Amino acid sequence: MYTAILRCGTVLAYETRNFVPNEGDVVTLSPTRFCAVCRATGGHQVALGTSLLPRPRPRSQHELVDFLRSRPVTTVHVLRRRRFTLRLIAEAAADGILEVDFRAGRIALRRTEPPSTVSIGQPA
Repeated sequence: MYTAILRCGTVLAYETRNFVPNEGDVVTLSPTRFCAVCRATGGHQVALGTSLLPRPRPRSQHELVDFLRSRPVTTVHVLRRRRFTLRLIAEAAADGILEVDFRAGRIALRRTEPPSTVSIGQPA
């Protein structure tokens, strides 16, 4: 934010440097009131693409599996709304954690078969 401080004590704020009047310029405050600029300052600019809020940490595969345990079949849209990245989804699919059906737009937690309780040599 850029500011211009006037001799009468008024502070004017501008978003771009182009609009800030130079020191000594006379600006209109109302139809009958004028005041000279005593100081023009360039405020603190936030760089493009940055935010004043801290960025949330990336989600992990463990969090993805925890989410999918309560909702084993979902869509990419639902996962993206809950801050799971496409990279994380692709890595989980490559690791065999997820089943991805692009035609149906469906993502499912891969079912793991429980270990068999049948002993070798005994009939099932």
